[in-house]
Amino acid sequence: MIDVDIKPDSLMTPLLYAYNNSLDSNVQTYIGDMPMLTQRYRYANALTVQQTKAMFEEALTEWGDHANFNFNPMVKYSDVFIAPRVKYICEVMRQMASTSTTSVAVVESHLVPFVETEWRQLPLKLRSLESLLK
Repeated sequence: MIDVDIKPDSLMTPLLYAYNNSLDSNVQTYIGDMPMLTQRYRYANALTVQQTKAMFEEALTEWGDHANFNFNPMVKYSDVFIAPRVKYICEVMRQMASTSTTSVAVVESHLVPFVETEWRQLPLKLRSLESLLK
């Protein structure tokens, strides 16, 4: 069952990383996620109403009938929900890392494998962030 008492152990982790870890060095911290409205706009353009309805029904079946609470439709359909966001996040990380010798990136746990894969496949040339928002 879902634990309703889950609480974060630290708020604004990227901004408080150095403080929470008692570092004696200057650490570059940044928040570089794709804007939520842009993400939703991309979803709306990528999916039909029928596809969205099918995903919703699949999730209800997995969670209800099969009690598969680990099922995440965003991960299953990562080409629509995760890939564009991860490309944006990785490009922000690369651009920020090029201005500092030490950087810390904090991302959602389900994005980590996608970020690792995308990081290895980054093109050599820097891309504009605007080009990744279209």
